Amino acid sequence: MSRGQDMHGNTASDMESPYDFDRFVRYYELDHADYTADIPFYRDLARQAGEPVLELGCGAGRVLIPLAEAGITITGVDLAPRMLARAKEKADAASVSGRVTLVQADMRHLDLPARFRLAFCALNTLMHMDDIEDQIAVLESARRHLVSGGIFAVDLPNPHLSLHHEERTPLTLDKELVDPETGNRILKLVSYRSDASLQVSDITIIYDEVDAAGRLQRTIVPMRMRWIYPYELRLMLEIAGFRLDQLYGSYDLEPFSAGSERMIAVAHVP
Repeated sequence: MSRGQDMHGNTASDMESPYDFDRFVRYYELDHADYTADIPFYRDLARQAGEPVLELGCGAGRVLIPLAEAGITITGVDLAPRMLARAKEKADAASVSGRVTLVQADMRHLDLPARFRLAFCALNTLMHMDDIEDQIAVLESARRHLVSGGIFAVDLPNPHLSLHHEERTPLTLDKELVDPETGNRILKLVSYRSDASLQVSDITIIYDEVDAAGRLQRTIVPMRMRWIYPYELRLMLEIAGFRLDQLYGSYDLEPFSAGSERMIAVAHVP
């Protein structure tokens, strides 16, 4: 497969994406740099399931690179070429390129020659598919690429605690970041506009970057996400050919409850 093509020979411009992650790779990395709580969970799951491992929606390698550093052979799939380029840079810098395969492809229509013992969608990745048909297509894609008995994991927020149910939220300051290379301050602002009947939130993220001279650069990132309920997730997994084994409420494997922050499903191929 040539660079910039998917497994069907489509170029990046031919492949559909809900929005352009390439526009904010740097901000995405700064925003998620300290989110490491889920890495031991995936590392332990990979050791339990065996190799090779497939990550759907690997982005810039936030999870993929630490797993490779732990000695795990892993393939990462993403649609955004700049995200994949950044993941490759990090793999090279960590001297783990021999254990990492990166593929630019639409994870709804994935067609890889390899089969895997573990596949996963980390940290809300599945929600970026904004209708149920596309979400099921991702699950079916994962199922096709797993061996019999293979494990699949998906990590989502608990919809019962979500603010997305409010019809509209004002633009609020979510966090302040500092670019360690430039020293620039970056303010992240977020607002939601939700449709509970569709279980969809249109989210506007604004990154305001201020340099030492006080100059402001604003980057606006619109995105749409569809939330999923627990029994809905169970049925979606069954439709895709999985059998649900566990529904956890945390990376420490606590049982899921109404008050859990996360909703983490672990299923297998019968």
